[in-house]
Amino acid sequence: MEERGMDESSADVYSEMKEIEKSSKDLHEEMLYVQSQLMKNNLILFGINEVPLGRTEDCIETVKSFCADNLEVQNVKIENAYRTRKRGVGKKRPIIAIFQSQKEKDTVQKSSFKLKGTSYGIAQQYPKEIVDRRKRLVPVMTRAKQEDKTAFMRYDKLIIDGEEYKPPVNKKHTKQKTNHRDTGDD
Repeated sequence: MEERGMDESSADVYSEMKEIEKSSKDLHEEMLYVQSQLMKNNLILFGINEVPLGRTEDCIETVKSFCADNLEVQNVKIENAYRTRKRGVGKKRPIIAIFQSQKEKDTVQKSSFKLKGTSYGIAQQYPKEIVDRRKRLVPVMTRAKQEDKTAFMRYDKLIIDGEEYKPPVNKKHTKQKTNHRDTGDD
């Protein structure tokens, strides 16, 4: 009887651990979503030249000029803009632009097709974990588009021909144990 009680107790602890683990994952996903919402008016602009060392740059004006000159979007309203990371030798640091509204951001983002064939780029800002998830889906999306399917990403999900793509489940490779018996036939 005592042994059975321990089994039930172990099962209860295991079940409770699984519930806590699920709650933790749910909370983590909710936190990522909140972070994404805080970034919903943000775009990352790539390839824009920097001012020489020792001079100060007004990133808001830099983004406004970039939008006017390259995207033909005038009088864009920007709340804040700044360069990311430390300056690298010969590298242009991206600019994070925080637009005053989602409408302003969408106007700029929808004009980004005009950058095709240039050294410039624009991307929606997401938390790093979401960016990593999206990167893993890019090859699948590219393949689907090559097969003339409609494919696009929504947040961290890939939609192909109206259906959410579900990656195949990775089954851990287990080594099959073979029963080798010494038969003495060497």
